Amino acid sequence: MKPLRMVPGGVGPLLAIFSILFYVPTHAQIAIRGEINSYAAVTGFDVCANKLSVASTAGFQPGNVVMLIQMQGATINESNSSAYGSISSYNNAGNFEKAVIAEIQGNTISFTKDLIKTYDANGKVQMVSIPQYGTGTVIVLGELTAAPWNGTTGGVLAFEAIGGTVDVRANINVNGKGFRGGGITLRRGNGNNCNPFFPSPDYYYGSDSWESAFKGEGIAETITGKELGRGSQANGGGGGNDHNSGGGGGAHAALGGNGGENREPPLNLFGSNQCRGYNPGLGGRALQTTELIFMGGGGGGGHSNNENAGTPGANGGGIVYISANELIGNNRVISANGNNAINGLGDGVGGGGAGGTVILNINQVNAQDLQVQVKGGNGADVDNLGDDRCFGPGGGGSGGVIALSDQIDLTEIIADLSGGISGVTLNSTSELNCNGSTNGATAGGNGIVRNSVFIPTGLLDPGSGCFTPTPVDYLYFKLQPQDNIVHLEWATAREKDNDYFSIERSENGKDFYEIARVPGKGTYSGVSTYTINDNNPLFGLSYYRIKQVDYDRKSAYTGIEPVRFSAGEMLLSVYPNPVQSQDNLNITLYSPVEGEATLRVYTLLGEEKYTATYGVTKGAQKLDLSMNNFTTGWYVIHLQIGNYYKVQKIKVVR
Repeated sequence: MKPLRMVPGGVGPLLAIFSILFYVPTHAQIAIRGEINSYAAVTGFDVCANKLSVASTAGFQPGNVVMLIQMQGATINESNSSAYGSISSYNNAGNFEKAVIAEIQGNTISFTKDLIKTYDANGKVQMVSIPQYGTGTVIVLGELTAAPWNGTTGGVLAFEAIGGTVDVRANINVNGKGFRGGGITLRRGNGNNCNPFFPSPDYYYGSDSWESAFKGEGIAETITGKELGRGSQANGGGGGNDHNSGGGGGAHAALGGNGGENREPPLNLFGSNQCRGYNPGLGGRALQTTELIFMGGGGGGGHSNNENAGTPGANGGGIVYISANELIGNNRVISANGNNAINGLGDGVGGGGAGGTVILNINQVNAQDLQVQVKGGNGADVDNLGDDRCFGPGGGGSGGVIALSDQIDLTEIIADLSGGISGVTLNSTSELNCNGSTNGATAGGNGIVRNSVFIPTGLLDPGSGCFTPTPVDYLYFKLQPQDNIVHLEWATAREKDNDYFSIERSENGKDFYEIARVPGKGTYSGVSTYTINDNNPLFGLSYYRIKQVDYDRKSAYTGIEPVRFSAGEMLLSVYPNPVQSQDNLNITLYSPVEGEATLRVYTLLGEEKYTATYGVTKGAQKLDLSMNNFTTGWYVIHLQIGNYYKVQKIKVVR
């Protein structure tokens, strides 16, 4: 390599390009906005044939990457007690995985690999497309969102830019796209209890009852004859009971808040209350979110018997899944918040929706004040309109889940997991002094952050017959070219008599040879993650697989996974990033040709701060760039060799 030849800085010819595009070559960009996903309700499974049937194949074709996810199907306690709505079994609710469509015949879909999760089509399973944007830059130019959950499909926004960059220039928003809030009582103007001796304390009522409002939606489907009532519907908030009590907040990672009571001034007769509403909706139940993903639960409706009074529960937040090498925040917001319940003019009002789920499978974040929100919605306030009443406010929805890859430091983003606050009762003249009070309504709990996120992906080629026990249950196997290596990572959910894994590589996808061995865990129940680097990868397209070997030397293979470590393209990587101003920036490049390289460093305004040239050979090489002469801030590196060029954004810090 020739010694560096320094050139004085100045305004270079790329000023116009960088002032518009900053750091991304035009041919590598794609702009997205609006709704980008297709959805199909799954109507049945043929597990033995690795096929499923869908209501419609519109928007799908062979080769598409999709997500399968079961939205509901949990079993709950149905007793008329405070246990109503507690989750007896999740069954398959929350199961999800990624798959690739192999063939479409009519409304039947087959996949390239066996599915690894189990599903029940009666539990509202849907197939969601995951658009693939390659190694370029995806620019979010307008608000990005999902179709709202309609009881069968929707609520999920998902896309991947494997090896590429996501430049968030507009908000990503699935607020209120999740489970739906419960409605208010349908029968108005009649059937009002208003009897102090016969309250309405039950945890469920039928849909034609005047004694309560509708429960919010959750991971357990609504039970016929038990659509109303104060009991929660799993993570859906309970409806407020007669008379005029508030609805409970939806739940996700924590409990939803309880609704508020309706209080009345005392009567002379026995000092009892006139229209007691001491049985408001209870908050939704908190969910177990390890290895499962959910939308936020809907808030319960407030009890109402008058026209233009009372309000329904609010919708929960949806699900966002983004996988990419790098994400640039640009002071934007990625949110899956629950909606606030609508404030009401008299009668009981609704509970807030719970926050949903945001999954960021990202290797590097240039956050720039990126906000990630899974907030619970607020319970509704109720205006008493100067009456001597204390109508019931709504409970707050709980916060949701932010799931991050291990490469992301939580301090690099601004996370908001807060639960929604409860509503209050306003403009009351009651001698009970309830004005401004919650009347017992409570806030939703805060959400949580999960690390080591991954999306399960089938690895085994479709075989004949139904599932047979295997020595190892794989959760995923993924490859990632990094600098001059290929990083391999896989995880298992269970191992039996597992001696070791043999990592095999091939140039043609047929002839494989071992490049490394990794010890197994013998017999072990629980998630295990393995990583290894191929430090001498093959340039161009190559193939990897894992051979799992038992103690008795029986073996089994995963499917074959391709990776492109392109010898026909120029590759550029920098480390560390951000870089300290007193350190050197390590630049690694792969050149497809021999020649002279020109390195330029620009500010984001296009001012050229540094130029150097050096000779390169065909293949991989490294150089160091001192940061001593650079002030703190963002810069763009542009490296060109003949007709090849690459750009990379870096941040200099002190």
